Amino acid sequence: MVGALNCSHSPVAASNVAKPGFGVPQEPTVCAKTELQSCSEVGTNDLSGIRWDPVRAFPLCKESCDHGDLHACTFLGSFYERGQGTERDLSLALELYKRGCEAVKPFGCTNLGNMYLRGKAGAPDAARAAALYKYGCDRGEATACTNLGFMYVRGTGVARDPVRSVALYKQACDAGEPLGCTKLGTAYEMGQGVTESFGRAAELYATACRLHDLPACARFGYMHAKGAGAVQDAIAAANLLRQSCDCEIVAGCSGLGVMYVVGAGVAKDEVRAQSLFERGCDGGDAEGCTYLGMVYARGLGTKPDAKRAAELFAESCERGHVHGCYELGLLYERREGVVPDESGAPKLFKFACDQGMPDACVHYKKLSGGPQ
Repeated sequence: MVGALNCSHSPVAASNVAKPGFGVPQEPTVCAKTELQSCSEVGTNDLSGIRWDPVRAFPLCKESCDHGDLHACTFLGSFYERGQGTERDLSLALELYKRGCEAVKPFGCTNLGNMYLRGKAGAPDAARAAALYKYGCDRGEATACTNLGFMYVRGTGVARDPVRSVALYKQACDAGEPLGCTKLGTAYEMGQGVTESFGRAAELYATACRLHDLPACARFGYMHAKGAGAVQDAIAAANLLRQSCDCEIVAGCSGLGVMYVVGAGVAKDEVRAQSLFERGCDGGDAEGCTYLGMVYARGLGTKPDAKRAAELFAESCERGHVHGCYELGLLYERREGVVPDESGAPKLFKFACDQGMPDACVHYKKLSGGPQ
């Protein structure tokens, strides 16, 4: 079982919320006792609920770095990259990350790769980022393994290889990297690069949740709600999703909205559901945008609005949510809420089909004249 959530999560978890931990500077959850001792005293401790204080931590980590502690130098780079506790200085952040990466210190190669990926070290260079992630991963940097796995999922900087991504996520998860466990759970849930297994997905989400990756807690809540790989318990699911939402994990808000739509674990309330989907979508959760689009497409608790639905499906599709692409394809097929485009529906259905969505394959074959 997963207990009550602690919203005083680490900067690493907070980064995961911003962009699932990918291309985002990573900071220490708890500084190692043998290194950064002074930094740890003002750092984040998820178990005790101590909040990260960059203003207090910056001078302490800088002092450690100045005395030759390359572990501290890597963390110091994140202060300069973000402009937290000091003025933003990307050149200095880059130099500090390079030193950390060369010494194979935690997050060194991960953060250095992130800067190249996001164009903070010149023009965006995905291949260079992937090479840095590999360098770190091969030397035991678990976060680099997770990021490299994501590159293989997307085919960014490397040839797309979902099977390879699964191996990398497992390597990271086995090393105790929360996001690696979450990503591996998603692979099992979606059957991407591995045989679909809801049971294994639920186990991995639970593991990541215990490691304080709050988005994983939201996914575990989804599994509870569906009874997919976890004992179906609508009340427990609603509570877990509510806690995630209260902790500003917007995926939890979207999931809780689903519970209000169907009346599972909570009283059915489509107006409340819409509010939660809006919160999820506005917070960057693509799935929340898809659900909000479905509210407008189907007129759930509000007047049907195909144009607004199309805008939301397009937004979620652009963010990579396959179901959003499929729903947008349906609107193109029905010529509702969109400018008529004969290529719109087939293109969207093919994309969703290629991502493993059976219903999209049926629609694509129908429109392309292929066998059903």
